[in-house]
Amino acid sequence: MIGQIVGNLRIVSELGKGGMGVVYLAEHVTLQKKFAVKCLSRALTEDPQFRERFYQEALNQALLDHPNIVQATDFFEVDGQFFFVMEYVDGQDLGKLIKSQGKLGEAEALPIMEDILEALNFAHTKGVIHRDIKPSNILIDETGRARLMDFGIAVMVGGERLTATGATLGTPWYMSPEQITHPRDIDHRSDVYSMGVVLYEMLVGDVPFDGESDWSVKSQQVSAPRPDPREKSPEVSPGLAAMVLRAMAQDPDQRFQGCAEFLRTIKDYLRPVTPPPPAHSRRMPWLVSALGLVAAGIALVLYLNSGKTVVVTTPSPDKQHEFASNWIQDASKEASLVCNQFDQKDALVERLEIVEGLKAAGHVDQTMVDSVMKQVRDTEQNIADGLSRYNQSIVKLTSLDQKIVSQEIDKQQKASKIDKMSNKYGIIQSHYRQYIDKKLMVDEHMIKNLCPYRHLSHNN
Repeated sequence: MIGQIVGNLRIVSELGKGGMGVVYLAEHVTLQKKFAVKCLSRALTEDPQFRERFYQEALNQALLDHPNIVQATDFFEVDGQFFFVMEYVDGQDLGKLIKSQGKLGEAEALPIMEDILEALNFAHTKGVIHRDIKPSNILIDETGRARLMDFGIAVMVGGERLTATGATLGTPWYMSPEQITHPRDIDHRSDVYSMGVVLYEMLVGDVPFDGESDWSVKSQQVSAPRPDPREKSPEVSPGLAAMVLRAMAQDPDQRFQGCAEFLRTIKDYLRPVTPPPPAHSRRMPWLVSALGLVAAGIALVLYLNSGKTVVVTTPSPDKQHEFASNWIQDASKEASLVCNQFDQKDALVERLEIVEGLKAAGHVDQTMVDSVMKQVRDTEQNIADGLSRYNQSIVKLTSLDQKIVSQEIDKQQKASKIDKMSNKYGIIQSHYRQYIDKKLMVDEHMIKNLCPYRHLSHNN
């Protein structure tokens, strides 16, 4: 294939081989832009089931327009051979990165987890379960952004699951117990399990379960105790180890109930711990208002009942700019997470209606209905929690100089490469002004105004 032209693409070199074919680097003959092209093996083109899986991969990936998912751009057939065209990501897959470094520190591992959990949460809101999460399907591009690829065995929730005689759908080292024991009845929590295994491998440098055969690995996934990552990497913190073990719980009900919950837990873990206020400040609520004046640039000397004097200094303008920038970005990210949860709730409500109909027809029992209802309730709680954190970011902004906050919002608007970003920051600014003027907290209806901009970058 090297040197040949298919469609408008010239095949330049081979990037890798997989179970279904070869991936090539190609260049558009007129645009001179690089693409990755997956070519289905000729030996498989005669098999209608494999052709359908290949086509389904293209459809699944085309549904998923997200900055942390490798984008599909075309799918076509030439002389009986099928080609799936994707954007070319210049980077390294996570598996090679782990192999080259031995293992990753949490400062390197957790941002990768955040990116891929964002991608998976988006896919799940579209009803797509990946089913083959593993380091080799995660690319780290030259900017450090993690990208998820290869939806070759992904399934649509409620859709037909394709199988292949003698084929293993999934990779044993990363498969959830339920994917092994009843693969036709998994839900999005199977991907949560796989992400737990990936996090374990990043922190430890090895998978939690291994053996001489696929059967041995699968048996351990189903029945063996979950290994604590600190047994091999003592430097892993207890909190992070607990996070890994929860994601890898054998029982799906004991795991994070979605990638949004997993992601929120990571963000909470990374958030700096604010020390409790001194006892005198807890006794005097008016100090909060005083601190607002301080942030506005007024130095205060507070005389306490004890007779002691506390001087509250004004944060420097540079620090206030730094705080404002961080809190604006925090608000933007929380809004994106809440919006994704709105979509997930809508999908789950539809699924609940289907499951209730199946129960009425005697095809499923109440356990299945209860499971979906629990997912709906968990999603509603995720929305409430995310909305609370969004409001916290807005309230924190009001402790700073208003002029500085406006300057930072303007700066992020102007730095944006996408015109519509200004609409997003404009809405955040309006929420900020509403709290200053009316002490009005943002509700679900108000935050939905930000949902059209959820996938625009937070760090332009």
